[in-house]
Amino acid sequence: TSVPLPPLLSLRPLLILGGIGVGLLETAYPIFIRPRRTRWLWLAGVVGMHLGIALTMGLYLFSLVMIVLNLAGFGSQFHLPKPHRLFRLSRRQVRF
Repeated sequence: TSVPLPPLLSLRPLLILGGIGVGLLETAYPIFIRPRRTRWLWLAGVVGMHLGIALTMGLYLFSLVMIVLNLAGFGSQFHLPKPHRLFRLSRRQVRF
């Protein structure tokens, strides 16, 4: 369910940088998740990190729960457009 070890060992320098990046992301999380200017970047980083955890370690339920909790706590300012605004059909274009 997770990535086999031999392909990961060939990416050792990338894994070291990734580990340092995760450490910095998690350490600075309480500082940069609060301001609106940096929230979207930090939220994207945390969601990406948990997707990586799901794909490489096979911890799918943990990753899903953490992504949902982060989006519920800090993703409320990011809204999808309402369905009627996606298509922007005027009444003249819609004929029954």
